[in-house]
Amino acid sequence: MEFSRLIDEFLHHQTAAEIETPDGWTQGRTAYGGLTGALMLAAVQSAHDDLPPLRTIQINFVGPASGRIKVSTNILRRGKNTVTIEARLTGDDALAGRAIFTFGVNRDMQVQAHYPRRDDIPQPEEIPNLAWDDRVPIFMKHFEARAIKLSVPMSGSAEADNLIWFRHKDANARDGIVPLIALGDAPPPAVLGMMKTVRGISSMNWNINMLVDAPQTRDGWWLLNTFSQHAGNGYASQIMNVWDADGTRIMDAMQMIAVFE
Repeated sequence: MEFSRLIDEFLHHQTAAEIETPDGWTQGRTAYGGLTGALMLAAVQSAHDDLPPLRTIQINFVGPASGRIKVSTNILRRGKNTVTIEARLTGDDALAGRAIFTFGVNRDMQVQAHYPRRDDIPQPEEIPNLAWDDRVPIFMKHFEARAIKLSVPMSGSAEADNLIWFRHKDANARDGIVPLIALGDAPPPAVLGMMKTVRGISSMNWNINMLVDAPQTRDGWWLLNTFSQHAGNGYASQIMNVWDADGTRIMDAMQMIAVFE
């Protein structure tokens, strides 16, 4: 199912924001983490009006999101400057994910600083598509990807660092923050490049800071960097950054990954 149709069915269900776990959007026995984050954000935006720009997201992946997926939302606080909303995602009535979304108004500030632009990298039009085979999770086939740097999973690489252009194949899912969140967790965990065998992996959390009010890009392309400098005791911490096609950094994020060997 295309992403735009999936979101439409989810939001316009007759009783609540819910949907059967869609074919093609799974990773192992759970819905893909980027999809669960996107569903929670879509439910929040649909249920609550007059929200200022999104500033931060804290997602905890509690358990498998499978079967009938439902999302409920609740305003924790609406203040003068910020609105904080909780979303809870269940799969077959068991808690699978919990997220806190904080939206904040613009305010005057003496200091205005931003990351340097990424003008030093090839554009997606200059790079061939990565070809997906049966070894990649099935949800990856909903995305186009073109790699500038790739720590090939299970290659025993000396580093864990990926720099990849991504976009939705669905042309109707190339604008807006909800499709961006669905895409933002697509790169393979960076630590997999340093490994030679693995039995399974699972995202434990995903903490996101939005750096611009309304991120947009050219032709749906986003540049994603994931890298890891710490792995041990069955876990790996990774940093994730996102730029638009013009080189402006629009998102910073961090994840903890559970690794099973």
